[in-house]
Amino acid sequence: MDGSGGGRGGGVESILPNYKLGRTLGIGSFGRVKIAEHSLTGHKVAIKILNRRKIKNMEMEEKVRREIKILRLFMHPHIIRLYEVIETPTDIYLVMEYVNSGELFDYIVEKGRLQEDEARNFFQQIISGVEYCHRNMVVHRDLKPENLLLDSKCNVKIADFGLSNIMRDGHFLKTSCGSPNYAAPEVISGKLYAGPEVDVWSCGVILYALLCGTLPFDDENIPNLFKKIKGGIYTLPSHLSGGARDLIPRMLVVDPMKRVTIPEIRQHNWFQAHLPRYLAVPPPDTVQQAKKKMDGSGGGRGGGVESILPNYKLGRTLGIGSFGRVKIAEHSLTGHKVAIKILNRRKIKNMEMEEKVRREIKILRLFMHPHIIRLYEVIETPTDIYLVMEYVNSGELFDYIVEKGRLQEDEARNFFQQIISGVEYCHRNMVVHRDLKPENLLLDSKCNVKIADFGLSNIMRDGHFLKTSCGSPNYAAPEVISGKLYAGPEVDVWSCGVILYALLCGTLPFDDENIPNLFKKIKGGIYTLPSHLSGGARDLIPRMLVVDPMKRVTIPEIRQHNWFQAHLPRYLAVPPPDTVQQAKKIDEEILQEVINMGFDRNLLIESLRNRTQNDGTVTYYLILDNRFRVSAGYLGAEFQETMEGTPRMHPAESVASPVSHRLPGLMELQGVGLRSQYPVERKWALGLQSRAHPREIMTEVLKALQDLSVCWKKIGPYNMKCRWVPNNADGMLSNSMHDNNYFGDDSSIVENDAAVKSPNVVKFEIQLYKTRDDKYLLDLQRVHGPQFLFLDLCAAFLAQLRVL
Repeated sequence: MDGSGGGRGGGVESILPNYKLGRTLGIGSFGRVKIAEHSLTGHKVAIKILNRRKIKNMEMEEKVRREIKILRLFMHPHIIRLYEVIETPTDIYLVMEYVNSGELFDYIVEKGRLQEDEARNFFQQIISGVEYCHRNMVVHRDLKPENLLLDSKCNVKIADFGLSNIMRDGHFLKTSCGSPNYAAPEVISGKLYAGPEVDVWSCGVILYALLCGTLPFDDENIPNLFKKIKGGIYTLPSHLSGGARDLIPRMLVVDPMKRVTIPEIRQHNWFQAHLPRYLAVPPPDTVQQAKKKMDGSGGGRGGGVESILPNYKLGRTLGIGSFGRVKIAEHSLTGHKVAIKILNRRKIKNMEMEEKVRREIKILRLFMHPHIIRLYEVIETPTDIYLVMEYVNSGELFDYIVEKGRLQEDEARNFFQQIISGVEYCHRNMVVHRDLKPENLLLDSKCNVKIADFGLSNIMRDGHFLKTSCGSPNYAAPEVISGKLYAGPEVDVWSCGVILYALLCGTLPFDDENIPNLFKKIKGGIYTLPSHLSGGARDLIPRMLVVDPMKRVTIPEIRQHNWFQAHLPRYLAVPPPDTVQQAKKIDEEILQEVINMGFDRNLLIESLRNRTQNDGTVTYYLILDNRFRVSAGYLGAEFQETMEGTPRMHPAESVASPVSHRLPGLMELQGVGLRSQYPVERKWALGLQSRAHPREIMTEVLKALQDLSVCWKKIGPYNMKCRWVPNNADGMLSNSMHDNNYFGDDSSIVENDAAVKSPNVVKFEIQLYKTRDDKYLLDLQRVHGPQFLFLDLCAAFLAQLRVL
């Protein structure tokens, strides 16, 4: 109305129309901070005005971007809030939470050492904020009292995330960060470090400063200061209580691997004293909080397990163990089933199983392999640990062998190939299982193996030998029960040899109720090979059960053995990738599906690449695993880019083999072969290969199905179940319920066997996946019906696709 129009002369006010600017609170190297009032609410905020030219000149662009990126996501009572970012060609405006009581540093300088209760209150708030950072895979790397602000009620607000970094599983940092007085030994030494442990050290220094009014490591001479830090040289004043005297040294351990963790600090008696109720439960991650704000759920009292697991609908209890229970659950966003292990901390501690549980979590968090049980999420509370895992519903391989007895060689080999692939993946990622046995090999609904129970596993290190006696005696290698040093992989090979024997013979090679006699047989390699075994099996098993571990066959050698190579599924023909390779592969279609659920694209991509655990990545991996799991002919979503078109012609191959025929046009006939999950019934499969975009391929597939009057049910964008009933004349669908001409997406027709009475009904599945050389392989898998009718359909299907 006044005609100003928000033109150039408006200055800062025209750029920030929703704020009434007040006085300048401070001036820094590349900008200033002003107090402001939000026009609609009247709430005070602090606005940082950063000059782009100065930021660039001081090479601080990355630092500023990092802080913006992190603070935009964070919502925690003890972390400074970033409400809004406004950018112009000359400046960046950060609208932030206003805190008016200065820095914790000034508070300590003014007060000196604090009373223990006050110091503990500050420390509890700091730990809660740092834990929130770590749960969201951010390590601060510059924690010090100068970066801890105080609000009007003297509550801590962690600030200055410019030196923070994103934690990545298996990824170590080496940049030297932080202020030297608060920096951990591994930081100032320039050593590799994972991240969280450096924040723990800094928190230990801060706690010392709160309780003592001085720093544990202080010297004007920097080399002397570094010497003290690297040596962990400090003194504890006599006035400290016993609890504080116990906790501080645990945080200031020079070796980061032996340093106490945030969850362990939480459980410490000194920390637990007078702990405010709102800090008693570990903080949620950012996506959970965003959803709670949007749906109005307050997570109030009485929520029980449901309030801790808001993204899952809990079902029945699957089992109860020594220190917890397992419940089936459904992921709310995707509808996929998971198994949730609920482990009681007290029971774990009483049974001295803490290390075993931690080891399993650490290993399974990294692993993505079709034959290793998946761990999607870990949620911790002061009383329990919740492990959200892949749900497998067909029991143990042990029970399968007990029920079936000795297996046919093809079925036994199929199990063995899957086991070896999973074990090889472990070894490639420097993990030795050490307790392989049929009881630890689970079976999914399609009888595929899932290696589980990594509690006795250990990380392999070059030149490092193990001596701990692990595993079950019947499956344990001679060097294990003898207490000798062993490197690791060879003990898994021995156990796999025992398992292969059990699969083929229905009994164990080494068995005796008298343990000394059992050990004598194992150490002497005393066993017999039944006469019914084939020559290949009779050659391979003794190579695996060699008493001398140095002469025992290796996993790569097993892979090359003729018996192992027979009928080897193509997806297992290539050694599995390691975890770093897998993290680089992102399925664009599934990514978009998750984004459509409300997740930020850039954050999701970064989280997937960094192997960050949050609601977005859990949703992505559940969709990824289940999409490919529903296809009877395909295992392991993570292997979609490792499959090679290695020529093989075996009658029971799990995925179609390439043959010499070529189809003119876009598609190539990739192969026809027999597929058999079980030896009882062989099923034909067909593969088509293309370099076209997957959407274009699926469009042409749907057109072809429509032209052939095939009913289909979409399971996912690239996976569908189909039904086809030829009539005597032209092969079209014959069904009076649908006027003899029905086609399209009809679940009732596809799923309901009673809908079509004809014995000639052909059921098949279609699955599209990506190969390593950036091609797409379309797999047609016969599920039910005459083989030759299926081939007739394939011929007609190929004819329809010629137009591509």
